[in-house]
Amino acid sequence: MGCGEVHEVGNQPVAELIKSSVMRFLDAVRSWLRTLSDVDKFVFYMRWSLHAGVLVLLFVSFQPAWESRDLVTFDFHTVLWVVMTLTHFLVVTVVLERVPELNSKQRHHADGWKNIGLSLFWITVGAAMVVTTFSSMSGSSPVMAGAVVFAFGCVGLVYSTFSRYPWVKTIIAAIATFIAVKHQIINSPAMIVGFTVFVVGISRVSMWSSKTVKELDRARNLESQLQVSDQRLRFAQELHDTLGQHLAAMSVKTELAIALDKKGDSRITEELLELQKLIRLSRTDMGQVVEGYRGIDPKRELDGARALLSSVGIAVTVIGEVSDIPTRCHDTAAWFIREAATNVVKHADATAVTFELSPRSVTVTNDGATAAIGQMGGLAALRQRAATIGAQIVITGNPPEFSVELKWG
Repeated sequence: MGCGEVHEVGNQPVAELIKSSVMRFLDAVRSWLRTLSDVDKFVFYMRWSLHAGVLVLLFVSFQPAWESRDLVTFDFHTVLWVVMTLTHFLVVTVVLERVPELNSKQRHHADGWKNIGLSLFWITVGAAMVVTTFSSMSGSSPVMAGAVVFAFGCVGLVYSTFSRYPWVKTIIAAIATFIAVKHQIINSPAMIVGFTVFVVGISRVSMWSSKTVKELDRARNLESQLQVSDQRLRFAQELHDTLGQHLAAMSVKTELAIALDKKGDSRITEELLELQKLIRLSRTDMGQVVEGYRGIDPKRELDGARALLSSVGIAVTVIGEVSDIPTRCHDTAAWFIREAATNVVKHADATAVTFELSPRSVTVTNDGATAAIGQMGGLAALRQRAATIGAQIVITGNPPEFSVELKWG
């Protein structure tokens, strides 16, 4: 085969085969990234930025050894320092892949690997000191210096950062490195301080950014869950408040219809028609609650309460105007009027009810209270509604009179 000919695999040139393989790999990576959430992508970027930082650190540490050609001598000492460096590289990679701060999913703890990395650093520094002290060479070789500086960089960038007292550990490691070897990165106290601040700063910022983004995401998810829970509670309460009034009225109408039927009274037809209207109204209101479109306002609820109470023979008096109620209190006042009217029908033996509306409160009073005031779950739920507008519900019982008041500031 001539020198100018293109190598082929089958009928496909090698260059095209490599290109197609690379494109398939890149497509697979893009497809995988699309499956990640924004938070997962950010954490992935932070983690792999530190991986890239480790590679840059490796290059910078061994640049003098490469320029002096000591890195390609392959004697025993060179191979030993290279093997130690590769061991550091493996450990630091495992640590970065396992630390919780740089992972969006739960991984095995990296504490054991961090301790291994710190131990390897001190072994590397100790070995360098022994070689410098007892070797016939004057000073440290570029390969040995590169191995020690890379180990120190791993301490500042990874091992100490994701543990307690990162600055203290890194400064101690920097001083030990400065004593053990001579390298252009740490050839003066100012360079030591600058390099320490740089590597630890990068790692701390990456960790802080990743942790902050994950906490914000958790807070957002928690807020969404709370909103769903609040919506469910609101739906249940509105369903209770909406159907409670109609069911109370239907119960009264049914009892009245039974009594009229026993007497053979012709008014039973009228009562049954009223009951039918209530059933239809209940179905309509329930559908509106489910769809979330049902509106509520004090005037409509006051008219409904007047009709409900009048239908069971209770006289209704209204003092004041709906317009006296502040707009911000309309929803709560409307629910309060509805629940108060429902409770009168269900729990009291009243003949007269008074609704008093003012700019500071809504008060409902009836003359049919019994000696004991029972538990009223609807009003208990209304207290929660009232709290959202800074209002409170005050109950006053002095049989036979009973009063409940919604007060706001």
